[in-house]
Amino acid sequence: TWLDENWNVGGRENWFLSAPPKATTQPAVAVKGTSAVLKGIVDPEGTKTSYYFEYGLTIANGNPTKSTNVNYGFQEGTSTAEAALTELKPETTYNFRLVAVNTDGMVVNGANATFTTGPAPVVATGQPSAIGVSTATLNGAVNPRGQATTYRFEYGPTTSYGTKVPVPNASVGSGTVDVAVSQAIAGLEAGREYHYRVVATNPEGTVFGDDAVFFTKDLPPLFTVSFGKTGSSNGQFQFPRGIDLAANGDVFVADDGNDRVQRFSSSGAYLSQFGSSGSGNGQLDLPTDVAVTSGGDVWVTDALNARVEKFSAAGAYLGQFGSYGAGNGQFYEPSGLEIDAAGNIWVVDSGADRIQQFSPSGAFIRSVGTYGTGNGQFNHPAAIAFDSAGNLWVGDSRNHRVQKLSSEGKYLSQFGTYGTGNGQFAEPSALDFTSAGHLVVTDRETGRAQVFSTSGEYLTQFGGGTFWEPDGIATGPGGVIYVANSRSNRVEKWLEP
Repeated sequence: TWLDENWNVGGRENWFLSAPPKATTQPAVAVKGTSAVLKGIVDPEGTKTSYYFEYGLTIANGNPTKSTNVNYGFQEGTSTAEAALTELKPETTYNFRLVAVNTDGMVVNGANATFTTGPAPVVATGQPSAIGVSTATLNGAVNPRGQATTYRFEYGPTTSYGTKVPVPNASVGSGTVDVAVSQAIAGLEAGREYHYRVVATNPEGTVFGDDAVFFTKDLPPLFTVSFGKTGSSNGQFQFPRGIDLAANGDVFVADDGNDRVQRFSSSGAYLSQFGSSGSGNGQLDLPTDVAVTSGGDVWVTDALNARVEKFSAAGAYLGQFGSYGAGNGQFYEPSGLEIDAAGNIWVVDSGADRIQQFSPSGAFIRSVGTYGTGNGQFNHPAAIAFDSAGNLWVGDSRNHRVQKLSSEGKYLSQFGTYGTGNGQFAEPSALDFTSAGHLVVTDRETGRAQVFSTSGEYLTQFGGGTFWEPDGIATGPGGVIYVANSRSNRVEKWLEP
């Protein structure tokens, strides 16, 4: 602001601050459907001055957008101010004004002015079709609004897109109705997220459609080896259930019907076992899952003893927590088991339709979930897994869905319905994330494993026709996937491509 009064100290000569700059807003020019050029005049009044334009649907009471700041330097005369705007909304009235600022901090707003963009083409990004492992068809619609118009699709793994098709743009004529447009694309990566949008151009400008997302189908994992058969001898099983991997790749399997945990090499060679039938320390009665800590200790859900026991990697009993009941830290039917990045122990209490969190020493922290079909409710949850961001994913078995919770147990999202189609479930029984970040879910009643993106998009499946009530899963580096084929009394090793 300008100080009208001078400053006088002790009879000395008067001193004045600089004069404020002048900003004159002029009418916008070259106004089209998606672009315009703002004009004005700046008079620095002898002081170094910069300018910018404020523009938007409103200015005084809104949050206007600012054009690029331009420095005009120290000069006496007036200068033309100009800013070219793009990606405006068609048939929309914008407010704008010129703003000048000098180095003394004086800010001067020019008068408000308006302009209205013209009738640029109208576009709509459609749903993709014919999605394959490396191919897809992009769809959309363009209304030329009576002017000669061309279109293209932009697509790529991010919203930066990077690829255009067709090249050059293709014509959609100059009519006044929607024209369906589509382009088949190839050379995509399997199991990958892609973004795309439709773009149209005519003399009134270029209009960009909304961003849309699709996932290419994934190649199914490849079977490599299986181990185990029916029995109670070393390396044999009676209903193998939960699986987990040690840091060195060893495979721990909860051998449910034999009341023990067996340890195998990564290739399936029998190494050792621990546990026996009973309720004493180190004994087990229907062990349902295992979880190996970063230090190599093994936690085991002991379902009919309503507790969780801890063993060393060599099988020495180390401790336990839990008892039968519905209170905090008690269990009706502990099944799934997982350890988070902080070492906390999460236990799926299937019979109580909840998940409980415990400290690394087994102290109760919180309970998550109640019985029901609503968001964050469960009906006999079977298994849990953590993603790389620490979110908790739950196989909500008898609700035939997978739910995603925050690291504190707050509901975030879900996917899945009852059925045998792609992306449907009939009692999801186990789940885990592959090294590529895909979620693998075993489906007990349909005898298969399905692979999903982290947004719940179906990618592929495997095991159909060979699995018989798959009831446990564990993944490892390099895309390794182990599945406990419960009714077949064997463990299968697969490899994600």
